[in-house]
Amino acid sequence: MNIRFDQPPMEKLDKSSSKKENIEKFPSRNIKDFGVDSYFIPKSLLEKFKKYSKSVNESTYKSITEFIYEWPNSMKRDMLFKAFVAGMENPQNIDAFLDLTIKEGGGNASSVQLENRSAFDRTLGKFLEICDTAEKIKYDFDKFYSGASKQDSQGSENLKQDLYNKAYKTLKQSLKIINEQPQEYWNDDNIEKVLSNFDTLNTEAITFSTIFKNVLLRARAERKKINFQDFEKTKLEIAQAHELTNEELEEMKELYRNNYTTPPYPKEFREALINGLYPFDEVNSHFYIVKHENNIAAFARFENIFNKEGKLESIHFGAFNLNPKYGGGLIGEEMMRQFLRGEAEHRVPINAECDPRTKISQKYLDMGFVVTGEFDFHGVPSQKIVLNPGSLKI
Repeated sequence: MNIRFDQPPMEKLDKSSSKKENIEKFPSRNIKDFGVDSYFIPKSLLEKFKKYSKSVNESTYKSITEFIYEWPNSMKRDMLFKAFVAGMENPQNIDAFLDLTIKEGGGNASSVQLENRSAFDRTLGKFLEICDTAEKIKYDFDKFYSGASKQDSQGSENLKQDLYNKAYKTLKQSLKIINEQPQEYWNDDNIEKVLSNFDTLNTEAITFSTIFKNVLLRARAERKKINFQDFEKTKLEIAQAHELTNEELEEMKELYRNNYTTPPYPKEFREALINGLYPFDEVNSHFYIVKHENNIAAFARFENIFNKEGKLESIHFGAFNLNPKYGGGLIGEEMMRQFLRGEAEHRVPINAECDPRTKISQKYLDMGFVVTGEFDFHGVPSQKIVLNPGSLKI
């Protein structure tokens, strides 16, 4: 018997007979097995279901079908079906989806303990949020590229599928933690720790898609061509400082070396910049990292500054570097805008330092930063600037 956490007992009793008839039709592998109305499912997804549904074995299909069919909320049921179909090509995704289903005695699915229902339900909710984001990104890009080439249409599908794959991976990791921890572990703080991985993934997806859309709009207005396939090979990651590899740190230092050659900077200045990249506050520093074909194309570093009471007091914008070979000024400027927009949501001052001789410094001022002081940094005249809460202009 399967147990549903949020399903009213009467709802379950009302569906018992129809559910039994439904299960008997499994060999047909029909969308009706899931209690989903095909009217609300995109044609492309229905075609995908027809193509891959028979590759799923009967016990797996039965477990997932029962799980989705019994869901009382029709909108969530539709979303679960979309998530299932979107992941069908990848056996690891199907395995992760099975971890959602609850089977007495185990079987193919993990046994989610009833006392952990709050952590389970909230994790599922976050998973579906990302699925919804993936569908919206695909819809937005298809709308933007209406009448465009099949390559561009496939590119938006690939972006969506990549997000689904990441969502499934995060789901499986989260459910594993839920299964391993006892009931007393699941206070609000520990649940939030599990959910934070979904929040980070969702922020990555929304930030990246916003950068992409805005660059496309500006490129269209300025009659510049941006290659969709270049974006398809590009990924955005938000990482804590301790998660960086030595290889990533070396790539960041190399960007510093390449970008600070003109105007001619003193050797002491360049070395101070590179040495200042590391070490840093590994606990409170985080990075936005843009990778193109697995190489770092741009990165930004922010450090959270807390007061004695542990409350966030300000944010230090410690670095922004872009490989000039990647996408030109349009992409770099839009990246900076969206990274700052994300940080500005904390509603605390964002402090930074800049060289007033560079073009990027003027961009900071255009975005709302104001100069608060001047100083000499290893032979280079520099400025202290701050972006006050509510002052960002994008």
